[in-house]
Amino acid sequence: MKTPITAFVKIGFICTALVVVSSCNSNSEEKTESKKEDVKTTSKTQPIVRKWSLADDPQGHDKATKVVLSIEESGYFIIYDTIIDPKFAQAGISKIQPISKGQWNLKDKKLTLNHLQADSSRSETFQVADITDKKLIIIGANNKKHTYIAY
Repeated sequence: MKTPITAFVKIGFICTALVVVSSCNSNSEEKTESKKEDVKTTSKTQPIVRKWSLADDPQGHDKATKVVLSIEESGYFIIYDTIIDPKFAQAGISKIQPISKGQWNLKDKKLTLNHLQADSSRSETFQVADITDKKLIIIGANNKKHTYIAY
């Protein structure tokens, strides 16, 4: 025969377990919300984090491709050509042709792109002349100005 004490012990154990489980779940939800807020804050403080399309082409290439600079929040970047001419797509050429990738750093309006190649690396430094949500203007070597628009 079961005694009332055994029933109370079981009920107490179940209640304690429920309290522990519910507190663990609410804590993880708070952490997730906190991480989301951190991401939003970082994006607002780093307006450079986004995809940029080169508005001016210094080499004078035709408009079959568009150069895209994708700057990631993780500190990495990738530069690629995206094919916009439908003739190339019909010919079976991939729409994205990687040009370079690596890590970026922005400090005091100085943008540094560290390009990583197979067994070497090179670094480029640009002065950020202007940056808004829709436009990025950088000045590189020999005072060459490059204008990017949000992509």
